[in-house]
Amino acid sequence: MIILSNLRLERNVPFAYGKPQARIVCDMEAGFTGVRQFWFSVDDEYGG
Repeated sequence: MIILSNLRLERNVPFAYGKPQARIVCDMEAGFTGVRQFWFSVDDEYGG
């Protein structure tokens, strides 16, 4: 089972190789991994 919580949008996140990013982030609990946060990003202009 995977539990996702605390969904949030971070805007204007610096990115070393291009334009600032918009990032969707959530906290995660899962028995099969030690990863505690999940995110993906797009260019900030598409953040809406």
